[in-house]
Amino acid sequence: MAKYVLDKLLDIRKKRVDELTQQLAKARSDVQLAEEECKKTKQELDAFMEEMPQRQARLYATVMNVVVKREQLDKLKEALADLERQKLVLAEKLEQARLQLDEARRTLEQTQKNLLLATKNTMKLDNHKDAWLQEEKRIETENEEKELEDLHSKIYPVGDDDDSL
Repeated sequence: MAKYVLDKLLDIRKKRVDELTQQLAKARSDVQLAEEECKKTKQELDAFMEEMPQRQARLYATVMNVVVKREQLDKLKEALADLERQKLVLAEKLEQARLQLDEARRTLEQTQKNLLLATKNTMKLDNHKDAWLQEEKRIETENEEKELEDLHSKIYPVGDDDDSL
């Protein structure tokens, strides 16, 4: 039987499906990690925001009802500004985590689409190969039957006078 002419292409497509399957597993893992990071960062920010008024109150308590020097007020302002910076850093960290999560989800979605398309194309080629193999078998069977008929006609030629006995 003849070799299927598109076997190499079929092998390439099957390898592509395998690669995309691995990429899909990695993309799913990346989404899960990004979700965990997002959740963790959100919890950090929430905890900080919950505790921030208490920290501010403690800082204010150090200067309330007390005569303080200008540099102590400057230190207080700096400490309050540090709290705001920490809050902004955590908020920015959360925003970055969300952006990474969005990117991971887009990558996952695109990988799923690519895998679906690659799978469909591979199946089409597989179906074509199956149809081609069936046609090849049919032709081979016809050729074998023809050879048998030819052999039969050589062994038992038509028109022999032996039939009249």
